Formats: sequence, C-alpha cells, structure tokens
Amino acid sequence: MKKYVRLARIGCALLAFVAVLFFGVYLPGKAKRAWMALSGVDHAERRRRNASHITRAGAWQTHVARAFAGINIVARVRDDHCGTDRPRSFVVVSNHRSTLDAVTLPVAALLISQASIRWFVKLGINWYPMVRGMMDGNGYAKVARRKDLPNAPDDVRRRFNRMVVARFIRLVREEGASVGIFPEGERFVSAKPGARRKHVGELVGAGSFRELCEKLPDHGVAVVTVLWPTLPEGKTVLAAADLCDRTIEITVDLYPNPRDPGPFLERAFDRMDADLEAVLTRSPDHG
Repeated sequence: MKKYVRLARIGCALLAFVAVLFFGVYLPGKAKRAWMALSGVDHAERRRRNASHITRAGAWQTHVARAFAGINIVARVRDDHCGTDRPRSFVVVSNHRSTLDAVTLPVAALLISQASIRWFVKLGINWYPMVRGMMDGNGYAKVARRKDLPNAPDDVRRRFNRMVVARFIRLVREEGASVGIFPEGERFVSAKPGARRKHVGELVGAGSFRELCEKLPDHGVAVVTVLWPTLPEGKTVLAAADLCDRTIEITVDLYPNPRDPGPFLERAFDRMDADLEAVLTRSPDHG
C-alpha cells in the first residue's frame, strides 16, 4: 500500500513539474527570447541569459519535489583544491541516473555560481517540442547517438558530432562559459556484467572530457556526485517512488584543470562509486 501511495505522490510531483515547466519555464523563456530578438541583444548574451534561465528554473523545482514527494535536495562543496585561484569557469562532470538530475544538477551549478552552464545533451531532445523550445538558443551541444540518426552511417554521424563539438568549444571559449558533461554517456540503470564499478557506468565520454580539458585550459573541473540513497530502478521519474521523504545529498569537488584528464576522471568516478556504496550501506533499506 505504501508503495502505491508513493507512486501517487511521485505522479503528482511529475504533473506539477510539467505544469511549472510549461507555465514557469517554457512560456517565460519564449517571451524572453522574443524580447531579446526585438531589442537586438547579441547572441552571446542571449545564450548566457537563456542558459541561466534554465539553471535557475531547474533549481527552483526543488520546491516542487519537496512539497509533493518530500524529497529534500541539499548540496555542498566538499573539497576545494582551487583555493583563492578559483577559475571563473569549470568543466562540470557528474554521474547521471535519473530525470531528477534536471533538478539536482542546477542546484550544484548555482552552488558554485555557474548559472550559465552549457551542457552536452542528446539530439533526441528535439523529439519533444517543449524541451526543444527550452534548450534552443542556450549554447548547448546537441550530439547525435545512433538512435537519434538511425538512417545515417556512423561516419556521417561522427562528422556531424565533430562539427557540433568544435562550434560548441569555440563559443564556450569566447564567452568564458562553464560546460557540463555526463562521462557515462547515458543514464545509469545497472552495472554491466564484469564492470569494475557497481554504482556508476563506464566512462564512454572520457575522450570528450579530455578534449574539453585540453582546449579549455583556463577552466577548472567541478566533480558533482549525486548521492542517490536508493538503488537505480529504471530511467523514469515514476521509478523514483522510493525517494519519497528522503534526502538527496550532492557533493561538489573543485580542481584546477588536470594535466592528466584520463586518469583524473577514472579516480573521480572511483571515488563516486565508493561514496555511493557508503550511502547505500547507511540506508535503512540496506540488507
């Protein structure tokens, strides 16, 4: 019975999320875009404002999560290895498990004053008109997976992605913006057979992270760990019923641009894996 009550609460939270997205994010965003176009705001400033609008709106959704599902999201900077020389911008890397990351990651971004963060996202978001409307004009890098361009040969898809990423990096460098990437490449559902880590996926995006570090040498690195207190049960918000009345902690660790991006990323995700294991061990559901 309790499971069904939680499902109902998550369902109500989902409806509230969608309503807030439409009336509080999508429509105001469209109005702001129209006003900026009419008033002649330059494209770099439009990208900054559009990306900041999405980040702040996403973080505001924590109120919806708390009100409807009792989900409390808290973030803290755990380790700051930059000190007084903290970079203006960061390459933000995070684990990725749930659609709730649309709420958790903006909280982390605002914690380190990075509202105008530009994310790598899948081209498939263009299938959803409202989501596409919110993400167009933000300076995001929309990269294609095989399923996004099913009729395109792999070499065509790779050339497309190289052009997208090259333009993305050029604009980020010119505008001094932070970037966000999920090195796992997709949402984590479960560890694959033989995987070294149990709670995070394989780092299929390690090459992209290395390229960002090399081509954005003035950027620091922010490692964001969303410490999910439950095991993954799928990819949808409705699969998050067990998160009702739980606290989701987020840690952010700040580093200078690493000289060895590959090994650095491996160490960061090893630590994530250990941190997630420790949280699950303390969970009342652990058995």
